[in-house]
Amino acid sequence: MLDLNPEIKFYGPVFETLCYAIDRSFPPEPPTWQKWGMRHGLIVFIFTCALGAFWFMLFNFFNTKTAWGGTMLLAYYPRIFADAHYNSKDTLFLSLIVFFLYHLYHFTISNKYKNAILAGLWLGLAATLRLTAFFAIPSILISILMLRKNNLAWKGFFLLFIAFILAFYAFFPALWQHPLQEFATLVNRINHFPWPNQTLIAGRLVGPINIPFWYFPLWFFITTPLFYFILFIVGLFSTNKAQFNKPFAWIVFLFFGISLSYIILFRPNLYDAWRQLQYMMVLFVFIGCFGIYRISLIKTTIANITLTIFFVYPICICLFLHPFQYVYFNEYYCAFNKSNTYDQDYWSISNASCMKWLDKNKTKRTIHIYTKNSNMSWLGTFFYQPTNHRFFASEIDSAKADYEIESIRNNKPFNPKRKVVYSIIPLKDTIARIIQLK
Repeated sequence: MLDLNPEIKFYGPVFETLCYAIDRSFPPEPPTWQKWGMRHGLIVFIFTCALGAFWFMLFNFFNTKTAWGGTMLLAYYPRIFADAHYNSKDTLFLSLIVFFLYHLYHFTISNKYKNAILAGLWLGLAATLRLTAFFAIPSILISILMLRKNNLAWKGFFLLFIAFILAFYAFFPALWQHPLQEFATLVNRINHFPWPNQTLIAGRLVGPINIPFWYFPLWFFITTPLFYFILFIVGLFSTNKAQFNKPFAWIVFLFFGISLSYIILFRPNLYDAWRQLQYMMVLFVFIGCFGIYRISLIKTTIANITLTIFFVYPICICLFLHPFQYVYFNEYYCAFNKSNTYDQDYWSISNASCMKWLDKNKTKRTIHIYTKNSNMSWLGTFFYQPTNHRFFASEIDSAKADYEIESIRNNKPFNPKRKVVYSIIPLKDTIARIIQLK
């Protein structure tokens, strides 16, 4: 483990190890696009299981309407798979946090130690992907102290903590030889992640040395439907005393608050919007469920219509934007913000749609294509499999290509006067273009 490249040594080995084992179990090794398809399908499956756990947790804590409402809000949050196509950590981490919360909730209502142990195991697995999972530990500890719980709660916390530490180290081989020293190195690396590029936000390019305190709050606000915030605010001010005295409610509020405070105060190196904090949507939606619950108790037609609109709206957003919901920006952005002032298609996923357009609209048997951005841009391009026995040839020299696929991430089109034959503009921003070169 000491010889591993530090670029991958601390990269969260749980899911990658599983995928590697599956690849090796069915020789010959599948092509790259099939590997990514398998990984994405597995992530969707795990996320679907997490939605089931989330529903049961909400059903037991609130009621049926709230369970369906909260699950719909989480499932159809437009950007939920914005990065899961290429980065396996974020949606998986979100799902593991849901499994942790599910078993933790059941421990708080049943006092069965097996649930505390299972919660610790899930949290330990999650922590190998994102160290922010550690924030759950002080959240639990503070809730026990504030609510003055008995010895049963302290024993459960002790078992959860032991299971958490064991799972974290067991599934993180890079830490085995020098557990404390390597953990300190890991913490330092995560807080100062050596990402050399910049992110476009509010018309400014920011990087590791100049991340403003408002980076995450603004990204979170601009990429979340406004009615989510309405429910969140209603939830904050409508929590009744009986619900607020439940330890699980305190844990969720504290987990959210500690995570947010850490990000604002210490400003770790975030990039690619806010995908590293995607798990906070679980906590955000849970708090918003207090608002859904309060509205669901109002036995009027207006209240029922309001809930129906809240539940259906995110589905409509996804359907309207599909397949480009991963670059969703909310109503405020569409109404008031200038175009091309935020990062767009980080992974160049839209290139596949450009390939599809060429396949359907051009008759040439072999089409030579050039892209200038990155390997990920190429992978996004050739994730689309052509039909009609057409052959797409990649060129590293634009002079030999028929078309250039220009993915636009954090700047305006390189040259608006070029011969553009196709553009992808989901809302108000151009995220990809096809340039005819010959």
